[in-house]
Amino acid sequence: MDSKWVSHLSTSTIEQDHFRLAVKGASPVLKRLVEILTKDLEHSQREQKKIDHYDSPNWGLTQVDCNATQRTLERIINLCKV
Repeated sequence: MDSKWVSHLSTSTIEQDHFRLAVKGASPVLKRLVEILTKDLEHSQREQKKIDHYDSPNWGLTQVDCNATQRTLERIINLCKV
């Protein structure tokens, strides 16, 4: 589990352990969220590579947006893997 989950808590081990258990208790929901976000990430990656996007005068901006979206999805997916 990523330490960011408990970084907002005091250094109390009991408090951190309690919170970790709560997060792990949400494991089925987080797993489903990872599945949904992974599909969204794969869709974004496919869309980014479509040839017809190259004809757009805003192609560069579209690529920047796709990259930012993919980075964000990957970050959330990694945080949800507990």
